[in-house]
Amino acid sequence: MDHNGHTKSTPSGESDGATGRARFESDPTQAWRHNGPEAVTRLKLQLLEFQEYAAHYLAVKIDKVMLQVRKIASLAILGVLGAVVGLTAIGVSTIMVLMGTAQGLGELFGGRIWLGYLLTGLVIIIGAAVAVKVLIGGMMTSLRNQLAQAYALRKESQRDRFGRDVQQTAGGVPRAETQSPKSAD
Repeated sequence: MDHNGHTKSTPSGESDGATGRARFESDPTQAWRHNGPEAVTRLKLQLLEFQEYAAHYLAVKIDKVMLQVRKIASLAILGVLGAVVGLTAIGVSTIMVLMGTAQGLGELFGGRIWLGYLLTGLVIIIGAAVAVKVLIGGMMTSLRNQLAQAYALRKESQRDRFGRDVQQTAGGVPRAETQSPKSAD
């Protein structure tokens, strides 16, 4: 029997001796016709073969996905470690610069290292406070300007549609009689 479940036979329909049965009845031109039991056996083998190939295909696909997941996880771990190392290096460098500045100032004040540390710390704290105040102040000014512009456009639209805006209505300004309210399309 070959890998497809076929029995090897000679063109005359004789068996190859493996099973003792002829593959074809007697006419080799009728090769497509198989007897029932052989056809069922062959079909079973082909279904088993298909099942094995399908399982192999699925296993390859699953392994491919798993490798991709492992690769992404490895890259994520390396990224996190790289970020930690980078932030640590920046932090240590900053501390070294500040320590050097503080000790240098201490030497300038006649060997009073504590005074250098004190002044360096105060400059850092005051600088951070000023930076935060400037950033927050700038953000608030920008936000106020955006809101004022948005409300000015809205009031202009109200005047175009109704002849007055919300502020004029609240102040008791009557609607202009020459202008009729425009319908909203």
